[in-house]
Amino acid sequence: MNKIDIKKVWAGIFTRAAPTYDQVGFKLFFYNFGKQLVELTEIPKKAKVLDVASGRGALLFPALKKVGLQGSVIGIDLAEGMVQKTSEEINKRGFSNAKMMQMDAENLKFQDNTFDIALYGFCIFFFPQYEIALNESYRVLKPYGRIGLSTFYRNAFNEIKWLDDLTEKYLPNNKEMDKQEEEPEVSEFETIEGMQKILIKAGYKDVHNKIEEKEFICENAEEFWKYLWSAGYRGEMERISSENLENFKEELTKNFHKYSFEDGLHWNIKVLFTFGRK
Repeated sequence: MNKIDIKKVWAGIFTRAAPTYDQVGFKLFFYNFGKQLVELTEIPKKAKVLDVASGRGALLFPALKKVGLQGSVIGIDLAEGMVQKTSEEINKRGFSNAKMMQMDAENLKFQDNTFDIALYGFCIFFFPQYEIALNESYRVLKPYGRIGLSTFYRNAFNEIKWLDDLTEKYLPNNKEMDKQEEEPEVSEFETIEGMQKILIKAGYKDVHNKIEEKEFICENAEEFWKYLWSAGYRGEMERISSENLENFKEELTKNFHKYSFEDGLHWNIKVLFTFGRK
């Protein structure tokens, strides 16, 4: 069997998720933490910013407010659908100092010492060779340029662990795919020590972290269903056969009500922000 091109797989998944990404279920999840990452990175006026795996612009648009008219933000994404949707939004809002480009974070098409700031919002753990991506962002950052990343802090998904347990029942065996997606029980992306080690190894200095916590609420089971198709979890959903999908949805709805409060399903999540400089 040929080795699965995991980057191509994820690009397809996020292209199909793009129309409703961050718009349903736990609404504006990425926007809220994106705005927070931008604030914590302390982006100066006139800065030139690179937003890696920009998605629907959760960091791009808040960053534009920081840099002002004399600064600029370039968002890159491997998913064509994300590039298209966010480009449309940039044009709709009338920004002339922002653009989206379809590009691989592990192979940046920019010259050395181009950007003042590089941002990675909930994306570094998707890159098969994340070390190369961080080396690339280091290369394109100007001297003393800064990097800011967000990742999920350990046990971030405990409150909705039942979802993975349920999904596992319906997933077919795909040893090649599972092997490439295998993760340790606690990933280095989920800890302060792990993220510091990753950035220091890539050459970044003054590495420091901050943990933030926020609660999100999904109002009903139908919204939750839409949410699963609108984010990275879509990758799991697409692996469930069409014959089993209706039964899965039925069980999902029962579990949603089982674990919900009167106002919906709560998700209290901790996020790890990590910063460094060139």
